[in-house]
Amino acid sequence: MNILKAIYNRRSIRCFTTQKPKRAQLESLIEAALQAPSAENSQPWHFTIVQEKSLREQITALAVEAGKHYYSPRKQELQVKFDKMGEERCKEMVERFTSGSLFSFLETAPALIAVSSEESLFAHSSSGAAIQNLMLAALELGLGTCWTGIITTHPKSACALQQLLDISPQNTFVALLAVGYPAQQPNARERKNVADVSTWF
Repeated sequence: MNILKAIYNRRSIRCFTTQKPKRAQLESLIEAALQAPSAENSQPWHFTIVQEKSLREQITALAVEAGKHYYSPRKQELQVKFDKMGEERCKEMVERFTSGSLFSFLETAPALIAVSSEESLFAHSSSGAAIQNLMLAALELGLGTCWTGIITTHPKSACALQQLLDISPQNTFVALLAVGYPAQQPNARERKNVADVSTWF
């Protein structure tokens, strides 16, 4: 697939089929991630692939808990954000966010990839580049992904995840990726114009 076509066609997938990606496919995603640039070629990232059902359920519970803690205090902001959707839809969306159930989709993903790295700005930035590589490679292989960092917002959940997945104490959790075959093809979300986000000298 043409790289620009992949960039423009990538979507965040939250609904997956029951078909499981093959190990070779998941390894290909990690291989693509490894090609990303990193500060001083430090390659500070680590990828923990989770396919086991009970582990996925436990990780999902941590994400839901983190979501609840993050969004509950922001209920009024959410009501303003979703007000244009109409009263019933707005109420539904606010409930999904404040209850944390927005993240329950993680349990349906056949694979989860937890990304961790050394604790530094450069390491986390480098890991972001690796994650983008991984998501674009997934599209090439017919897979869908969704990137969430919600667990990073709740120290208790992040610590629990670290222990659950035996992540090295030298590393910190960066992001969680849901991976699987898409059962949906969301429409493109509106993007800002180049003129609105750029300054030229």
